[in-house]
Amino acid sequence: MGVSAVSKIYFNNHLLVLLLLLAPLVACVTEGEADSAAMPAEPTDIVTQGRSIDWDRAGEDASVNDAGIKKQIAAAGLAVPLLLPPPKASVSDPSGQIKFVDPRIVSDTKGYSAVIASDNFDMLIDASNQMILTGDVTSPEYPQDFDGKFQFIEMGSQLTIGRYGALYAIQFICTGNNDGDCVDEQTAREIVQSLQVLRP
Repeated sequence: MGVSAVSKIYFNNHLLVLLLLLAPLVACVTEGEADSAAMPAEPTDIVTQGRSIDWDRAGEDASVNDAGIKKQIAAAGLAVPLLLPPPKASVSDPSGQIKFVDPRIVSDTKGYSAVIASDNFDMLIDASNQMILTGDVTSPEYPQDFDGKFQFIEMGSQLTIGRYGALYAIQFICTGNNDGDCVDEQTAREIVQSLQVLRP
């Protein structure tokens, strides 16, 4: 996903996004590290491999959402199932509920990037049908679905998940006067569980 494309669509409302998107937000899994988005400092023999997407199961799980969003998604011709949070997500956090605005989506032939704002943080989703392989293993087997390692980053938190064979790197970027721990692990995972899938 091109940084410039996402920055352009997101820059209208948030100047900070340029710095955020320069950080590694790549929906890929390194061989031997299916539970983390971290990659070796000096990878050798890098090979990119396409992931098989289970469109039938994604279609069965597709949510019935706003018709306007469905038209936007259908026109996009996305390469992977589109996961988005609902307009309101229930969490055990003291707030009890998080409200999200309509997403901004940029797609390409390998996946998409989405920016979804809320009151206290911005959610960035970078999805891909590709994975990066390193080392000597030629036929790795990763589950279609997995929940990766949660970690705090300088301005928020992040985790990587697998759904329907696609890979999703998700960042929660704190806004306003919030520090970098505006979304803890429990809240992040509850938001991930609330994600709804739509089939292009």
